[in-house]
Amino acid sequence: MAARKSEYQTRQRSEILAVLRAHAGQHFSVATLAKELKRSGLSVGTTTIYRQLEKLTGEGLVAKFLTGIGSPACFAYLQDGADEDVHCRCVKCGTLFHIHCDEMTHMERHLLEKHHYQIDLHRTVLYGLCEKCLEEGEEETR
Repeated sequence: MAARKSEYQTRQRSEILAVLRAHAGQHFSVATLAKELKRSGLSVGTTTIYRQLEKLTGEGLVAKFLTGIGSPACFAYLQDGADEDVHCRCVKCGTLFHIHCDEMTHMERHLLEKHHYQIDLHRTVLYGLCEKCLEEGEEETR
């Protein structure tokens, strides 16, 4: 019986990882990941999804982002070059997205060398306004 359970968990893990890889660069809450798995014909419980995501995070395959009090954690597949990705959350519409910015590497180095503080870009989220919300704000002031 234990062998079957282990195989089942392995299948669930690979399905979760496959969905995250297929949507590399996107962020998923456990609820949205469960919906995506269901859309693929798989019904995986949220407890199992949480457990597998924590394992994948520990292995460095997936990043976990805590985006604010009361907001669910988001997870994203770490693809090559993810170290330079900056995760941003719009305070107006709530969109979580990432941008590739080599300047963050300079800031990371500066914080370490000048302030003796090592930032973890995989877990860092910058808050501000996205392009769409900025444009809407500019239109409102006209």
